[in-house]
Amino acid sequence: MKLEKHTLLVDEDTLFSMFSNIVDIVFLMKYERPASFRYVRFSSRAKNLAGLHESDLGKTFEDIYQGKLAEFLTNRYLEAINRETPVSYIDEMNTIDSELKYVETVLIPIKTKQDTYVVGLTRDITTEYKTITHDPVTQLAVPKYFRELVKEQSLLNEDLHIIYISFDQLNILKTIDEYYLNNILKIISTRLQEQFPNVPISITEDKEFIVAFSGDPSTVYDVSVKTKSLLEQPIPIMEDEELSLSVYIGISYEQEDLESYIKNAYKALLTAQTRKLNTPHIFLQSDKDLLQYLKKKTLAVEIEKALLNNEFDLHYQPKYIIQSKKYSAEALIRWNSKSGMVNPNDFIPVAEETDLIIKIGYWVIEEVCQSFEQLQSLGLESVAVNISPKHFEQEDFPCQIMKILDKYEVPSSFIELEITENSLLNVENTIDTLNRLRSLGFKLVLDDFGIFYSTLSYLKNLPLHKIKIDRSFISKMEEDQHYKEIVKMIIRLAKSLQLEITAEGIEDQAQRTYLEELGCDELQGYLFSKPVPLHLLKTAIGSS
Repeated sequence: MKLEKHTLLVDEDTLFSMFSNIVDIVFLMKYERPASFRYVRFSSRAKNLAGLHESDLGKTFEDIYQGKLAEFLTNRYLEAINRETPVSYIDEMNTIDSELKYVETVLIPIKTKQDTYVVGLTRDITTEYKTITHDPVTQLAVPKYFRELVKEQSLLNEDLHIIYISFDQLNILKTIDEYYLNNILKIISTRLQEQFPNVPISITEDKEFIVAFSGDPSTVYDVSVKTKSLLEQPIPIMEDEELSLSVYIGISYEQEDLESYIKNAYKALLTAQTRKLNTPHIFLQSDKDLLQYLKKKTLAVEIEKALLNNEFDLHYQPKYIIQSKKYSAEALIRWNSKSGMVNPNDFIPVAEETDLIIKIGYWVIEEVCQSFEQLQSLGLESVAVNISPKHFEQEDFPCQIMKILDKYEVPSSFIELEITENSLLNVENTIDTLNRLRSLGFKLVLDDFGIFYSTLSYLKNLPLHKIKIDRSFISKMEEDQHYKEIVKMIIRLAKSLQLEITAEGIEDQAQRTYLEELGCDELQGYLFSKPVPLHLLKTAIGSS
């Protein structure tokens, strides 16, 4: 269905009077390429409402208004020009008397023989807008109430995502058949509510939809693709006829505030529409951000494949126990992909952003348990594995670990669980989980200690066995006396709390001697051995 285009043979005065005889708030703007609009006429009520003066005739938005408002108005008017169909929106305005008003504006693009204009027809909806919360056709929230719902549900405190959805054909239906349009809007809203139960969903004056939901940032694109597919399913409009809609989706996440989320999702939507993209478009600040996002997305898929294809392996780095002169070890994951070794610093952060790190964590524990007899035969007193903050979000985490240990008959005292300070952000829940793990017999280690000073304030309340001094302090001891003092202070603090101390990053004999003199319990680093595969661990221990 396509609208026939006509060119009007009228002058500016006639064009203005055509509308000002019907509506009392009228703006007539002349379009000047590429993106300027110049006031050529406005009614007296329009002048008062917008705080304009007769001297503003002939000026552009940029001449009169400050940056953001000028940009907003220009984008709205350009939308009407680009779509070649009326566009409507609701906005706040401060009158000449500084009174806040809510207004609804319809922008109508018109081509004359010589020029292109946009007629702005505005009506004051302040009274009704303050009381309306839901759209009468779809029963979805209006944008103002949608914003309140997002704030009420504290979604801004979580991983918030906004998707902005538009349908090409609805622009035509808006001007032709309201009955069919309303039925289609009801079907769309039902599909969205089924896809996103119990989350804020809004319909705008332009018959576009906004959805706010929380979740893992790595899944937002897949959710949007699924939503697009759902909304593209044919919609019955007559007995034997169906309508297939062209769906465009813009996505935003990780923004500073709610308005930035909405604005940038809308920007992404406009990009998707302009480029006629068949996939949802994510708002990113630059091409560099886009490349980084695509790289992360691809890597996340490859990690999942690697788990299925057994591409991961464990290396073990010995830890020398000073008092007993025996060894323990730390299990460290390595990825030997088809294209070569992948640096853990590249794939672990991506896995941390997704639930894949949970699968990886359990995989590491199971691999260690499968090798228990061989590890024990080497005389190791224990093996440490790294635990992600994501694991602490799982209520059954301690039970899941015990299931693995019971399966291979491995005593919990053989396993050390290394946690980072990020795991302690939700201190109450974390302490509860740590207490459960300690009661099951696991040794608990705080990794990378010393980087975050906030740890000191609640260290005494954590049910830990050991702290691990970060390698950055060890490496700088020889060149900077301050770091020697910091390391000495950390060891004294740990001793006062009856905690054991591991120092990592030991690379020379001078570091070893100094740390042994300070009373360190355990040493780890290249001085003893780099991380090695299990079959080389015996040689590594013997040579150190």
